[in-house]
Amino acid sequence: VPNPGNDMAFTPDGLAAIAAAAGMKDVATAPDAAHALARLSGARGRVLVCGSLYYAGEILRENG
Repeated sequence: VPNPGNDMAFTPDGLAAIAAAAGMKDVATAPDAAHALARLSGARGRVLVCGSLYYAGEILRENG
């Protein structure tokens, strides 16, 4: 998921490539947090939000 307004952040595709190279399976990107969470709807497990506390707070505020 891109981090809007943060020009220093890795791109989603760049992070996905790093994760895949590290052996993570089923790596995917999404245009925003809402789409990413919708894709995970119904999935079992936990969602890890990485990045700034500001961005994590935005996601929590929007998705409670």
